[in-house]
Amino acid sequence: MILPSRRTLFGFWLMVVFKRRFQEHFSLAERYVHLTARSSVAILVALRIGPAVIQRRVEPASVS
Repeated sequence: MILPSRRTLFGFWLMVVFKRRFQEHFSLAERYVHLTARSSVAILVALRIGPAVIQRRVEPASVS
């Protein structure tokens, strides 16, 4: 389960991209920086949650 704060952060961050002002205000290079930062956060969340998911699948009966 993704923590609500991470899901909220990613949701608001994703919402910004679809605003017209984002397209008009930022240059192409700045939009690429934003995409890179957003991708980094997605990878970080996956890496943070990954070990717990693997442990639950390998040892479903153990309590962690």
